[in-house]
Amino acid sequence: MKVLILADYLGDGFKSMDRYAEILFLGLKNQNLEVKLIRPREFFPELRGKLPRALSKALGYISKYCIFPWELLEAIRWADLVHICDQYNAVYVPLLGNKAHLVSCHDLLSVRAAMGEETYCYPSFSGKILQRLILFGLKSASAIACVSEFTLQDLKRVLGSDTHKKLKVINNCLDPSFLPISGTEAKLLLEGLISLSRPYVLVVGSDLPRKNRTAALQIFSKIKDEFEGELVFAGKALNPEQLRLAEQLGILERVKVVLSPSDRTLSALYSLAHCLLFPSLSEGFGWPIIEAQFFACPVVCSDCPPFAEVGGGFVLSYSLKEPEQFAAAILELKESRFRRELTAGGRLNAERFQFQEMLSSFRNFYEELLRP
Repeated sequence: MKVLILADYLGDGFKSMDRYAEILFLGLKNQNLEVKLIRPREFFPELRGKLPRALSKALGYISKYCIFPWELLEAIRWADLVHICDQYNAVYVPLLGNKAHLVSCHDLLSVRAAMGEETYCYPSFSGKILQRLILFGLKSASAIACVSEFTLQDLKRVLGSDTHKKLKVINNCLDPSFLPISGTEAKLLLEGLISLSRPYVLVVGSDLPRKNRTAALQIFSKIKDEFEGELVFAGKALNPEQLRLAEQLGILERVKVVLSPSDRTLSALYSLAHCLLFPSLSEGFGWPIIEAQFFACPVVCSDCPPFAEVGGGFVLSYSLKEPEQFAAAILELKESRFRRELTAGGRLNAERFQFQEMLSSFRNFYEELLRP
């Protein structure tokens, strides 16, 4: 079986999608399948993040939609099956013809935003056109694997009556690079990055509006007098508006940022955190939830639909209209017995999302799609 993995354009900076494609590629390769990974070429990768945004976007469009289609047409001649690892690249489905293929669908948030629904994603005019093309690609696809039951039901609703295609749920897995870590190693990795003498509430995720960093600041401000620790953001720096809010709330000196942590540093952050605070407004899965559970880190999250499914009932979830409940839950986690029960259940739940389970599910799906 020859499988062509189609990954994202690196210049787009979709780190979680890049990780997904890479672990799938390496996993299948280790199972002795013939696998190739292809993605649109990035011009001047050494200048990533340094070019004007308009120029960078224009170069990306030229690579993705003018040059790459020809490279893809050549590459699919080799393959028995093409796996498009991100619904964002469903625009290429019409090029595949009768070639066996499937698309991994992580969420429909941008597609739905382009349709006028509120998903806390805000595509530009050109982005809305692109999302329409993505939707057309999804409707043209013969098989789609959704990362959660929530995303599957979302997809069925968006596709409407066009559900004759093969649809499956194949959950995201824990990244195999996340390995158990000792307290000593964790402290060594975090030394100089955060204060190790105080507890901290951890926030993991990008700076997209739907990740709701503002809510994290507001929730933390409600416990500032009863919780002696800090609020630590793992990812990008806070923007000026968020910094001003932190100052207005009187918590600026207690807010820390660990910029672009490595997998090992992120593992250390999870393992020593008081809890993960995940107040996201919309998601298709919620990777940080199972990552935190794997490291016995309690999860306090919004009632975003996929979180109950992914968290297995071992998360503390509340409506974002009730920030006081988030604050009370964070304080309640000081109680050791309650904390132990929650983390023990979460650790067992995280075991459901094994790397080998995901690989086996995809391999079975490939075989099903190639069956005469």
